[in-house]
Amino acid sequence: MLLRLLPSTRAPAKRFPIVVVGTVGLSLLSLPLLFPESTVRLGPGTTTRESHPTVSIPRVAEIDSLRIVPREATLRGSHALQRFLVIAQFDDGLERDVTSLARFSLSPSQYAEVDKSGRVRPLADGEVTLEVQVDGRITTASLRIEGSGRPQPFSFQRHIGGIMTRRGCNTSECHGSVKGKGGFKLSLNSLFPADDYRWTVEGGIYQVLTDKPAGTMEPRINLAQPQQSLLLLKPTFMVPHEGGKRLGRNSGDYQTIMDWIRRGAPFVEEKPEHKIIGLEVHPRPVVLDEAGSQQLLVTALLTEGRREDATDGVFFRSNNLEVVRVSAGGLVQAVGPGETAVMIRAPGHEVSVRFGVISRPVTDYPQVPVRNFIDQSVFGKLRKFHIIPSGLSSDEEFLRRVCLDVTGTLPPARQVRNFLADRDPEKRDKLVEILLDSPEYVDYWTFRFGDLFRVTGDVYWEWVRHSIA
Repeated sequence: MLLRLLPSTRAPAKRFPIVVVGTVGLSLLSLPLLFPESTVRLGPGTTTRESHPTVSIPRVAEIDSLRIVPREATLRGSHALQRFLVIAQFDDGLERDVTSLARFSLSPSQYAEVDKSGRVRPLADGEVTLEVQVDGRITTASLRIEGSGRPQPFSFQRHIGGIMTRRGCNTSECHGSVKGKGGFKLSLNSLFPADDYRWTVEGGIYQVLTDKPAGTMEPRINLAQPQQSLLLLKPTFMVPHEGGKRLGRNSGDYQTIMDWIRRGAPFVEEKPEHKIIGLEVHPRPVVLDEAGSQQLLVTALLTEGRREDATDGVFFRSNNLEVVRVSAGGLVQAVGPGETAVMIRAPGHEVSVRFGVISRPVTDYPQVPVRNFIDQSVFGKLRKFHIIPSGLSSDEEFLRRVCLDVTGTLPPARQVRNFLADRDPEKRDKLVEILLDSPEYVDYWTFRFGDLFRVTGDVYWEWVRHSIA
């Protein structure tokens, strides 16, 4: 059965030549124009949370295989949630997020519930199987539910610091900068929660190079009237705020902060078994067509080997809005051809995933001979991005380019004639070895690294030369 979906109407990508140097030879490639990297704060680069959009494929395409991520999961606590992604491999060589096309069902159904977007919530302790159907294909995942009646224990870093991270308040462009913002300093990514707590509940204006605050010690919370706390008034824009509106008064994050202040604003450290020690992101890397989108799944790795879905508790940011945009919920939408990264931040942790956007898939990608690990890396990425490399350069082109790249000089006429007349099939490899063993190679790269390291003095210069030689 075929999935017939809307065609893409985007304009073709601008392209420019890139020369790749390897021991086998030089290839002239045609790569999509990469736009300059840029950063964005919550708003321009991160939109509101949204559900999966309808999958758009630029032609009639057939599913070759289907997989679900993750294949198994454990839900712990009454507020646990696990998102599942359904990814299909299509006959045009691209993987696409088909979660919005999937039908989900649980067996038995009394232990959990699943919504149309693939989110599973616990009802009672037990083991269940999640079955997914797409286009007549079926795949499954297994779930274990434990402690469904226990609430998640509170910690300042996970809950309050998590809100500051997710809302972009403690980034380097805001209160997480070296000097803070508006006198209020937070650690980057809530890396030092005890300091964040002190500046929040005790107040004062942060000063660089000293731990002593300036100004009056006015707390940013109000225990007598929690709704009048600056920690709530500023991000809801009830009072002027340079960062704009970050919270809605009806949002869950607003209520979490309000409840924390009402309980006396305690500082509770993360229990060892609940401490996040790392983040995983699926899928990665990702290649989209120009109408494509991909929901990201972020998993927090806890001590004792535990794992939990952290997708709704992290901050997403696209490094290049000309390539992809990302919603606050982790839905990445293609914009134009190119390559960039999406940054993901959780309290005390940061990870990224590479995204590429291509103009059109290559369905009959040729087999390209591989000679070494450089070829494996280069050709592997070109295949991933559906870019067909051009043929090998001529002997004349290879000789000129490799001499310039390795020694910084053009080859003498006699060497050119000898190389062109040589019929040895290994002559290119042999030439590279000769150049690497030449004094010109040592001189050229000593100069290059000396300039890079801003070398001054004979001892430092000779150390660089000896390291290269």
